[in-house]
Amino acid sequence: MSQDKVTSLQEEGMANESANVLGSDLRSQDPKFIQNQVPRYVYEALIGPDKIRVLNLHVTKERIECSLQEVSVSEGGYQALSYVWGKPEQHFRAIVSDENGDELGYIPLTENLQAALCDLRDAEEVTSKKFWIDQICIDQNADEKSHQVALMGEIYRKAERVITYLGPAVLDEGEEKRGIALLQQLYVHFSADYDPICKARGLRRGHEMKHTFPVVNVPKELQKETHELDHQKCVFQGWRWLIRVAYGEWTTRLWLVQEQLLNKEVVMLHGQSLLPWEALTSIIVLFSLELLPREYLRHYLPKEICGSLSESLEIGGSVYMLWYYRANVRNKERRTFVRRLIDNMFDFQYHQCLDYRDRIFALLAISYDATALNIVADYSVPAPRVFLNISVKNLLAYRDLLLLTYASRWINSEAFSENRSKSSNSTLIPSWALRPPHQITFPPPIPFEVCTPHPRILISGRPPRFLSEYSVLVLRGRFLDSIFMSTSVDSPDELLGSNVLPKSSVQNLCKRLNTWLEVFQHLGSTIQCAAGLCRAIVADPTWAPTPQNGLSAEQSTAFHFWSWYRGLANSTREYGAALGLEVTLSLKQCDTLIQELAAQLGGIVNLDSFQSNDPLTCEEHAASDEMRLRTLIYGRSFCVTLNGRVCNAMHQPEKGDHIAAFEGADRLFILRPVGKRYRLIGEAYVDGLMKSEAYEGIDPDEVDYDIELV
Repeated sequence: MSQDKVTSLQEEGMANESANVLGSDLRSQDPKFIQNQVPRYVYEALIGPDKIRVLNLHVTKERIECSLQEVSVSEGGYQALSYVWGKPEQHFRAIVSDENGDELGYIPLTENLQAALCDLRDAEEVTSKKFWIDQICIDQNADEKSHQVALMGEIYRKAERVITYLGPAVLDEGEEKRGIALLQQLYVHFSADYDPICKARGLRRGHEMKHTFPVVNVPKELQKETHELDHQKCVFQGWRWLIRVAYGEWTTRLWLVQEQLLNKEVVMLHGQSLLPWEALTSIIVLFSLELLPREYLRHYLPKEICGSLSESLEIGGSVYMLWYYRANVRNKERRTFVRRLIDNMFDFQYHQCLDYRDRIFALLAISYDATALNIVADYSVPAPRVFLNISVKNLLAYRDLLLLTYASRWINSEAFSENRSKSSNSTLIPSWALRPPHQITFPPPIPFEVCTPHPRILISGRPPRFLSEYSVLVLRGRFLDSIFMSTSVDSPDELLGSNVLPKSSVQNLCKRLNTWLEVFQHLGSTIQCAAGLCRAIVADPTWAPTPQNGLSAEQSTAFHFWSWYRGLANSTREYGAALGLEVTLSLKQCDTLIQELAAQLGGIVNLDSFQSNDPLTCEEHAASDEMRLRTLIYGRSFCVTLNGRVCNAMHQPEKGDHIAAFEGADRLFILRPVGKRYRLIGEAYVDGLMKSEAYEGIDPDEVDYDIELV
């Protein structure tokens, strides 16, 4: 049997162990094993607006039994369970009994909750067996649901602690123990890094700073001895267990976000073992910063949760935000989670929920402006109307037009798309309004609060107006330029640290190189074009490239692009050869561009001996890495404007689309004419227009006008 087949069988075995470990304990709860005379439990109505139910879990091995008790949420004294509902089928039951032990009825359970209750019941470290669990403590079929959902913030705040359930233990007890030991070892080993990682305030900045971290390598005994991955050794060390537990389904569910943030004490439960919350989440942060070997992710990530590099980075970004805010609360730098609702929707956009409205409702308890905006969980309001209402309220409350940026990101979401084919009486979502992100990769936005395309930004803009029952948004601004040529949208890399790239990724590299070649073909192979394209790719005017000896600032900027571009071309050649792909012809024009730019970079390149496929020098590697960490390209198109500027635009602009500056906005926007009005396409960075250059010496009141968006 081949090693690949052995590995496949081993991985399949681990995937099935979670179900096997419960064995007859799960099967004994199937309805066919429960006597038919046990009726469905009938909930008693809660008395009072602050009342909740808590359950006392009985220590009975043959089945799940509990009793319910009504208390005021302010009393506390219970532990709140955070878990994934999983498959909606409720094939299992919890028997509810009264204080005398008489059976009152059963409550149906999902398989995930059944497993959680078994482990909570049997876990010796969980000494108290009093819990609040939504699936049991809320009557799911009664009118109380909306009110109880609104109370969930207080329920998790007032709990003794929150227990996040990660699933049953694996069948191999030895691997479970080794995985827990590896978790503890790595958490202690990288402890000196956590403060600087927190101060970075984001993974992108963390990547830039990580060379200054006290610890940058795994412990010596865990370092790879060869380039090839030793599967047996990795499993023995605990890497497979660690990755599959850390990157579990809990990382993808939106309701779990507030549950991880609202209480001072949060722990993880895997099987019957309690794990430190900070330790497990730090593993995802360390992988995201490449302080742990990313190659291991390619082999051991649970594919049903996360199957690509881009998806693992999306999870990493969301988990970092949880880790960052809990660290700040722990360090007493802030007492509560202080983010706007739409900021939270952005930070946790990759988490999933079954009901679109929960994109908003699940984040209200951790959003400081929910009360001021008068937003409450109301499941009687249709989802499109919920999103339109929150959009209007945000635009009226804030002058920064931040909402347009988020609306731009999610504008291609499939959510509510069915409404477009209905009559005009249907609730349509305008292009400028929020819609829920829906299982696609979204283009990253331009960094916030670093650009000033309009002299009146953030809080100085005037209030917007609305027409036609809030279907039309009227903003003050003007058109600065228009799109003349646009390239195809860049696709994310689907790689997980492999030494050999898949064919599609090599083709994507070729496409990327030729994308920027198109820009040069329109504007000329000049240092000015290279520098402008470099600034547009980074899209951050606060970044100043490292000066190069003997080069001007413009040449130094162009040198960074040239080094990065040449590195991509060399990688394409190398990986293409490994796969037997013929890429020489595709790269011929790229090599010509590299030679033409090299001739304009002064003495920094020795033209007598230089070849475009030469290995990068130390200076070129440093410049390439400096730019690589700052690129803003996925899901974006690179354009040439009518006035000959380089533009980095979200989504796919078309020739004739307008580039608009609005009062209050810290970025430009691409608008498409629709009659006398305009549809929002996406945000944009245009080199030479991001510092109010178009308004120099001009009073905005004299040149701006109303622009109507639909």
